[in-house]
Amino acid sequence: MIGDPSICKVQNVHDGYIRGFRRCWHQGSTDHRGVPGAPGRTVTLTVDASSYVMGRAFKIDDEPEREKVAMAYLEHREKQYDQRLEVPFYAGPPPPPGCDDVDDEPLGTCLVFVGTPNENANVNYLGPPESMASLARQIASARGPSGHNREYLYALSGAMRSFMDGEFAHHDRRAHEIFQAADFHGQAEALKDDAYEELTSLFLLERLVKAYSELDPEKVDYTSKM
Repeated sequence: MIGDPSICKVQNVHDGYIRGFRRCWHQGSTDHRGVPGAPGRTVTLTVDASSYVMGRAFKIDDEPEREKVAMAYLEHREKQYDQRLEVPFYAGPPPPPGCDDVDDEPLGTCLVFVGTPNENANVNYLGPPESMASLARQIASARGPSGHNREYLYALSGAMRSFMDGEFAHHDRRAHEIFQAADFHGQAEALKDDAYEELTSLFLLERLVKAYSELDPEKVDYTSKM
């Protein structure tokens, strides 16, 4: 984690979002969460003018040596992503769906690492999974030098639950309802194309992976950071 004081000194932490992108599970991982021939899946960004990606931004100490250490760490961790972008970062929750009248000023810019479909620069790009079920099976089974792919998913969903004061509890409830529904697969596939429902999709994917990993999702504490 970039906030680890052994890596760098963090001056400020902000919860917020970036515009014009959506988070997707299109990037393969053969160095951290999978191996060649059996890649894991990690998230990247894809351009979507009407979407937002929520997350957490860390402002690191701008002392040159500390910045050098932090960037070396990030470059190693994200080495299979082929694009580095600086994009405006907005504090707080994104506007509700369909709200076009947004005039807030960005807090600043943030650095993001992106895996693109460029087959020459990004040999591990996998593109969209066949289905949410196939994505869950891949994440449940993949493992690499940094550990199980599912641990990556659990850390991501735990982080999303932890910030913004539990604002996303209703997405957890909806994920539970869909998971229990008889028409689960149809609803899951519909969610995959609804950018604002990213959180419901994420928590639903987590439940599926736990099921494929032979864990009982009803006995897991979904409020924990995992």
